[in-house]
Amino acid sequence: MDLGTDLVPALSLGAEPPGPDTMDQPPRRRSDVLLNRPLMLRAYLFLGLIEGLLAMGGYLLTWRHYGVDLGQLRQLAPALLHHSAPAAVVAIQHQASAVTLGSIVFCQVGNLMACLSDRQSVFRMPAFANGLLWLGMASEWLAFAALLSVPLLAAVFQLAPFPLPLWGWLALCTPTLLLADELRKAWRRRQRPV
Repeated sequence: MDLGTDLVPALSLGAEPPGPDTMDQPPRRRSDVLLNRPLMLRAYLFLGLIEGLLAMGGYLLTWRHYGVDLGQLRQLAPALLHHSAPAAVVAIQHQASAVTLGSIVFCQVGNLMACLSDRQSVFRMPAFANGLLWLGMASEWLAFAALLSVPLLAAVFQLAPFPLPLWGWLALCTPTLLLADELRKAWRRRQRPV
């Protein structure tokens, strides 16, 4: 599912015009690898960790919305895993799965904007220089909407529409991830000014 929702956004980054600070950076050495240590740390231990925590938070928040705390969820886990849980519990599980996927999708939008530049603030980047970027964001949201609203897709992926208050969590995912990376970029610029 992640590959399907993130394909167009990933391609849009490849079509992104050079950033305004590109010529201020020294050229990359021939021996430098593209997937270097700082990039991997940023992708997996920073942005990926934040995305994972927000997705897990969305899952637990959904159960909490129905009055199920972590201890009770642990007790329900064996029945869920063995497909013997009552229908009402399975319905909540499908909603929790949908909120988890939604958290990932909305974080991916923040990640997409954060990855426009490794150093430059997204707020200093030209907003409409890459139409494919906007198409990528729209495709993420449309794919998620289709997974929730097309009955066959929802059944295959075991997702279900969820209560309106949980959409507030999703609305926080994009700015949370983006703000975290903006703070990282500001700290990095302060440590190593151009």
